[in-house]
Amino acid sequence: MEPAAPALQIGDLVLARVRFTKSDGTGRASKLRPCVVMEIGSLEVVVRPVYGSGSSMAKTGGCRRLLHWRDAGLHKPSCVGAEDIYLPVSPAPRRTGTLHPEDVQRLIDENR
Repeated sequence: MEPAAPALQIGDLVLARVRFTKSDGTGRASKLRPCVVMEIGSLEVVVRPVYGSGSSMAKTGGCRRLLHWRDAGLHKPSCVGAEDIYLPVSPAPRRTGTLHPEDVQRLIDENR
């Protein structure tokens, strides 16, 4: 039997399907991308999508830049969008990394 995965925590990165606000020209309606866990409820997990710093979302100022993106296991400079996405707690989203504590605190402070 495999050991149980650790419970999700605020600041964890998970993969989630994020809908496009505009067509990307491929005909796809969504994309699997890393997201940051912002809140954990009894039935839902609230996440926010992570975008590359060169994305249109970053260029329009629609996200918060991550200072320690490498520490989180991200492949390029990244930022966190403001859009809340609600995922079911079960099955638990797959954890792929964790943000640096400084980035987590900056996101939390921004929400206050």
